Amino acid sequence: MEASLRSLSLGGLVRKKSEHNERLISTLEEISLHQEDIEVIEHIQNWCRDLKILLLQSNLIARLENLHKLTRLEYLNVVINNIERVENLEGCESLSKLDLTLNFIRELTSVESLCGNHNLRELILIGNPCVDYPHYRDYVVATLPQLNSLDCVEIMPSERLRAFRELSKNRSIIVQKQADQNIERDEQRIRVAKQQSALAEHCAGIEDGEERIKAFWQAKSEHCPEIRTEIARQYRLGRERHETKSPLDPPKPQRNLFAPCGRPYNLNQAKLPFNFQDEADHYLLQLEVYR
Repeated sequence: MEASLRSLSLGGLVRKKSEHNERLISTLEEISLHQEDIEVIEHIQNWCRDLKILLLQSNLIARLENLHKLTRLEYLNVVINNIERVENLEGCESLSKLDLTLNFIRELTSVESLCGNHNLRELILIGNPCVDYPHYRDYVVATLPQLNSLDCVEIMPSERLRAFRELSKNRSIIVQKQADQNIERDEQRIRVAKQQSALAEHCAGIEDGEERIKAFWQAKSEHCPEIRTEIARQYRLGRERHETKSPLDPPKPQRNLFAPCGRPYNLNQAKLPFNFQDEADHYLLQLEVYR
């Protein structure tokens, strides 16, 4: 049921984005679905086979998946998501730019899955844990010789030659670093789960709704996918709570359109542009309205 509702929701988002294309989803070449709390990439590759640009920044996507049919896709933007490894893009044979800024990629060797993406020219990994590994740049430059730039910095021929010479040694260092990071990540998952459980129990004991919200936002947290997802959930709940009208809220005053004597008030509540002409034998009102 949950998956079905999620599919309907994503379908509605895609249809909304197709309004400029006469609501034809199948021929869309660009879709921007940013800040929509999307957690799973699905169905898009079946609905929009002609996509060239897919913008999914600022969501909650945990995996790169269900994109292998997008053979014409040239630019994929998944900035600020919960992605932990590079994968499942082998079928995107036209991909030339991939932006993974501010995700949680620790498995740097997962970029080797991009070796078959021969048209890839730009790769951006800024803000991921892997960029702090020793010899990070040299390793990526040597592993993906088709790149022209990495992290918005041009790759020079001399840099590429040096990286090739050191690839075997650098890869060994990075594999060891990854192993250490994987252990830390497993420990973090356990630690964060306990922290979230304790915080939920603490908040459940607070009767006042505003104080409960305040307790959540004041609690210390770690930078990880689980916390980013929970923050988005809490923000969404707060927004829904704010938009839901309470029965105790005072009713909005009704606007009077006529004075007690019957004279109509001069109102333009929608602030529509107009032109009024007072001619000798008639009045002319030109009013611009929405389609």
